[in-house]
Amino acid sequence: MSAVPRNHGMNEAAPEALVALAEEFASAGAPLQAIKCLETVAQLRTSVLPLTEVHARLRLALLLMQWADNVQAAKAHLERAVRAVRARREGTCC
Repeated sequence: MSAVPRNHGMNEAAPEALVALAEEFASAGAPLQAIKCLETVAQLRTSVLPLTEVHARLRLALLLMQWADNVQAAKAHLERAVRAVRARREGTCC
């Protein structure tokens, strides 16, 4: 799994659109596609609001546990979500 380049040209609305698309995929019974959308958001280095990243990581952790039984990856995403919330609270992000 490679990270998305820093200067990927994605506008600010794209991460939110990917999260919404992931929800549609999950509702339609396509969890793997939902996971891919959320992984893309989680890997972005720019243009992601902290709340969007946290939401994506929480939903991704749930899907990984539910459909892939991948406890380690789910835990890693939960830990990153907690760090993002703490950084936001301390004013060290964005």
